[in-house]
Amino acid sequence: SLARLIKMASHDGLREGNVSKKIVEEAPGGLQVDSLLGFIFGSMLGDDADTQILDCEAELRQLYAASSDTGETQRAILSYVQKLVTDSTHAAGLLGRTPPILKALCDIGLLTKDAVLEWHADGGGQSEPTGAAGKVREAAEPFVDRLRASQQRAAAAESCVDELERALEDAMRAAELERERAAARARSAGDEAKPT
Repeated sequence: SLARLIKMASHDGLREGNVSKKIVEEAPGGLQVDSLLGFIFGSMLGDDADTQILDCEAELRQLYAASSDTGETQRAILSYVQKLVTDSTHAAGLLGRTPPILKALCDIGLLTKDAVLEWHADGGGQSEPTGAAGKVREAAEPFVDRLRASQQRAAAAESCVDELERALEDAMRAAELERERAAARARSAGDEAKPT
């Protein structure tokens, strides 16, 4: 299985240990997590890449956790996805599977929604992405549209919460003012009722 292959690529076979510990022990400054992920994407994922990613969630998350710069690792993963779906032996069948691959990577925590949206908007550094960059971004569009819609719904919900909080604060201030006025009227009525 792919999980076994990842373990083999991450361990020396003489002992068991977690991927993060092994990576740090093996190379000065730690093996480049991004390079190992590149190997996995380039050599181990096939026509059912999204399923393979989900099946190996624990191993991939453990490997990702060893990254010293998760932002850079996410950018590397996105470039590996591009190469996988546009320039691999399985590319013909995988380009159309770009949305489920990206979703799987987001679901297991290797990509954030913001990283995907930034990558898509960046267009590979081109104003109008062409070639592989254009193909993969076009293929990713349905997933990116869902992410944008989700962000818009979250922003709208946050805006509603903000409005409700402001209305509650206004109502609390109004109630406090009314209590102060009532107390002032009661004092005034008490002062008028006292004989002089």
